[in-house]
Amino acid sequence: MALLGTLIESHTTTSIVSQGSRTFAHGLPADPDIVLTEAIASIASSTNWWHHYVLHDTANCTVHNCGGANGPSYRVVAVVFHSIIR
Repeated sequence: MALLGTLIESHTTTSIVSQGSRTFAHGLPADPDIVLTEAIASIASSTNWWHHYVLHDTANCTVHNCGGANGPSYRVVAVVFHSIIR
């Protein structure tokens, strides 16, 4: 019988300045299959902080703010999907 499970880790970043980045070490056993971001602070809609991307590997996740304005704090959720066979 195959059981599917997920490993999930959540981190909160501080505000990221324009063209800056934040890196955190995750404790997942592998490179995340998906990394989701959510802004957790409101900011004026006229700014363009939402141009961001995330790089990840087996040890770290890095959120890059490539917008022209300082960005808000983010909640970053990294997920590794795996299967367990019994």
